[in-house]
Amino acid sequence: MALTQLPRVQQATVLALVEARRLDVVPDLARATSFLRQADERLIHLPLLTSVVVRYGIAYDACHDRRAQRG
Repeated sequence: MALTQLPRVQQATVLALVEARRLDVVPDLARATSFLRQADERLIHLPLLTSVVVRYGIAYDACHDRRAQRG
């Protein structure tokens, strides 16, 4: 997974979400990369599932790093 520069509009949106405390900055690149890899792994499997409840649960988990809440 390669990092790409966000367009200015997207950068402003991300900054607004951080300022609103909807997103947290992850200064550790290895941790951020690991989180994105795990989220991508979960999201890839969503189309294979037929249960809306299970799909929602997996999508929700893909968007929340529970380890970050503990650490």
